[in-house]
Amino acid sequence: ESKVINQMNIAINDFDQFDGCENCLRDVYALALSRIPSTYAISKTRSNIECLPEAEILEIVRYAIYQVMKKPNHEA
Repeated sequence: ESKVINQMNIAINDFDQFDGCENCLRDVYALALSRIPSTYAISKTRSNIECLPEAEILEIVRYAIYQVMKKPNHEA
Protein backbone atom coordinates (compact mmCIF):
# COMPACT_ATOMS: atom_id res chain seq x y z
CA GLU A 1 0.00 0.00 0.00
CA SER A 2 2.75 2.45 0.85
CA LYS A 3 4.47 1.74 -2.48
CA VAL A 4 1.26 2.58 -4.33
CA ILE A 5 0.99 5.87 -2.43
CA ASN A 6 4.62 6.70 -3.21
CA GLN A 7 4.12 5.95 -6.88
CA MET A 8 0.89 7.98 -6.93
CA ASN A 9 2.82 10.99 -5.64
CA ILE A 10 5.27 10.57 -8.51
CA ALA A 11 2.81 9.76 -11.30
CA ILE A 12 0.29 12.51 -10.56
CA ASN A 13 2.85 15.08 -11.72
CA ASP A 14 2.73 13.54 -15.20
CA PHE A 15 -1.00 14.25 -15.62
CA ASP A 16 -1.73 17.97 -15.82
CA GLN A 17 -5.46 17.36 -16.37
CA PHE A 18 -5.85 15.21 -13.25
CA ASP A 19 -7.86 17.26 -10.75
CA GLY A 20 -6.38 15.59 -7.65
CA CYS A 21 -9.59 15.86 -5.61
CA GLU A 22 -10.04 13.49 -2.70
CA ASN A 23 -12.57 11.31 -4.57
CA CYS A 24 -10.26 10.88 -7.55
CA LEU A 25 -7.24 10.15 -5.37
CA ARG A 26 -9.17 7.46 -3.51
CA ASP A 27 -10.39 5.96 -6.77
CA VAL A 28 -6.86 5.86 -8.20
CA TYR A 29 -5.62 4.24 -4.99
CA ALA A 30 -8.37 1.61 -4.98
CA LEU A 31 -8.07 0.84 -8.68
CA ALA A 32 -4.29 0.53 -8.50
CA LEU A 33 -4.45 -1.77 -5.48
CA SER A 34 -7.07 -3.95 -7.14
CA ARG A 35 -4.80 -4.43 -10.17
CA ILE A 36 -1.78 -5.58 -8.15
CA PRO A 37 -1.79 -9.35 -7.71
CA SER A 38 -1.41 -10.67 -4.21
CA THR A 39 2.04 -12.18 -3.76
CA TYR A 40 2.27 -13.30 -0.20
CA ALA A 41 2.56 -16.56 1.68
CA ILE A 42 2.26 -17.37 5.35
CA SER A 43 4.08 -20.21 7.03
CA LYS A 44 4.15 -21.33 10.64
CA THR A 45 7.20 -19.23 11.39
CA ARG A 46 6.75 -16.07 9.34
CA SER A 47 4.93 -14.33 6.55
CA ASN A 48 6.60 -13.62 3.26
CA ILE A 49 5.42 -10.66 1.22
CA GLU A 50 6.88 -10.12 -2.21
CA CYS A 51 6.07 -7.01 -4.12
CA LEU A 52 6.16 -6.02 -7.75
CA PRO A 53 9.06 -3.86 -8.86
CA GLU A 54 8.39 -0.15 -8.40
CA ALA A 55 8.43 0.43 -12.17
CA GLU A 56 5.51 -2.00 -12.57
CA ILE A 57 3.62 -0.37 -9.71
CA LEU A 58 4.18 3.02 -11.36
CA GLU A 59 2.67 1.74 -14.61
CA ILE A 60 -0.35 0.37 -12.74
CA VAL A 61 -0.80 3.71 -10.99
CA ARG A 62 -0.52 5.59 -14.29
CA TYR A 63 -3.18 3.33 -15.78
CA ALA A 64 -5.43 3.97 -12.77
CA ILE A 65 -4.98 7.75 -13.06
CA TYR A 66 -5.83 7.63 -16.75
CA GLN A 67 -8.96 5.56 -16.10
CA VAL A 68 -10.15 7.87 -13.33
CA MET A 69 -9.53 10.90 -15.55
CA LYS A 70 -11.63 9.34 -18.32
CA LYS A 71 -14.53 8.67 -15.97
CA PRO A 72 -14.32 10.60 -12.69
CA ASN A 73 -16.65 9.61 -9.89
CA HIS A 74 -18.06 13.15 -9.51
CA GLU A 75 -19.52 16.06 -11.41
CA ALA A 76 -17.06 17.94 -13.59
